[in-house]
Amino acid sequence: MTQFTIDDETWDAFKGSCERLLPHIEGGLLDIETAKADELTDKLATLMRLVHTLKGDAGIVRLSNMVALCHAMETLLGVISANPALAKPSIVSMLLSALDKLRAMVEDCQEAAAIDIERELFVLDLAAGRFRRE
Repeated sequence: MTQFTIDDETWDAFKGSCERLLPHIEGGLLDIETAKADELTDKLATLMRLVHTLKGDAGIVRLSNMVALCHAMETLLGVISANPALAKPSIVSMLLSALDKLRAMVEDCQEAAAIDIERELFVLDLAAGRFRRE
């Protein structure tokens, strides 16, 4: 099997993209806590696009754990979109914790695969599944 390698220019482009996206994702997460009902749908859609873009970028450089974490965030954001009453501080806190892991992965892309995300995946998936059934 051929090993897939990423050149420095691609890593730099990936990190640059992440450095632009992550602050907007954080701001979007903080915004949904306080957004008025008529603003929430648009804010969630924007936030989901940002996370989806980050997931795609991570896929290009084959950071599968980053892709998985972004996917779990997207899923929970989709559940919130379907039930805006879930845009609460406790749920946003779960998403911010996942964002902290994403930042850690970006800070050390070469070692990102070694970063443990099991807790964040469990919490996000549990919340999404629980609220999807309610």
